[in-house]
Order: sequence, then structure tokens, then C-alpha cells
Amino acid sequence: MFFRASDFNKVGGFDTNIFLYFEESDICYRLKKLGKKTYFIPSVSYLHYQGKSIDKTGIPIATKIELKTSMFYVIRKNYCYLHYQALRLFFILRYGLVSIVKPKYFPLLHRILIGLPLGKSIRHKQVISEQ
Repeated sequence: MFFRASDFNKVGGFDTNIFLYFEESDICYRLKKLGKKTYFIPSVSYLHYQGKSIDKTGIPIATKIELKTSMFYVIRKNYCYLHYQALRLFFILRYGLVSIVKPKYFPLLHRILIGLPLGKSIRHKQVISEQ
């Protein structure tokens, strides 16, 4: 992503409540509200080292929970409460049914049922070591 530092400062920078996912969607939405345009250039390619920001020793469902936590936070922050609740209802139904067949999704369903609180983000489990 590229944007002017002055525009970045006008929107308040990145939201520190967002951890790992959806930070670019949030900042693009806030820049759009300032009247700035965003562009997607399909001819540009890049190498993305997927999963390099997360601990591979944890269970993979934790990653899905974190993704949904960030997504729901961005929806709640930037759109109306009705959007948030409609999306939440959709995912309750989806993962309610999926959990019957694949019980590994039950922790995700449980987190969605309790509203995906930011306080339960894996961000709070980080250990920052001094070097």
C-alpha cells in the first residue's frame, strides 16, 4: 500500500485495535471518507509469505478466529450496527451447521456467539522478547 504521509496522519494512522487482518481495508475506508481514491492495479505482482506473522505451533482455528475478530471489528467500526448483526447472524448459522460436521469449528462459533471481543485477540498472547 502506498499513500501520502499527510493523508495517513489525517486519518490517524493504522488502528491499533486491528491485529494481523483487515488493517488495509480499514485505512482505505477511512481515506475514502476523506475523499481520497484507492486503486487496484492487477498487473502488479508481489510475493507474500503467508503465515509468517503468526505462530505455527498454535492450532489453525486460532488464525480463523483472529481473522473474524478483525473483520467484525472493522464492520462494527465503519458500518452500521445492522450490518454487524446481519453478518454475525450469517456466521452463527454458517458455523453452527459446519460445527456439526467439523467440531474443530466450535471454538470459532463460540467466539462469534459472544461477539468476538477484542480482549480475546491473540494479540494479547504475544510475548515480546528483549534482544
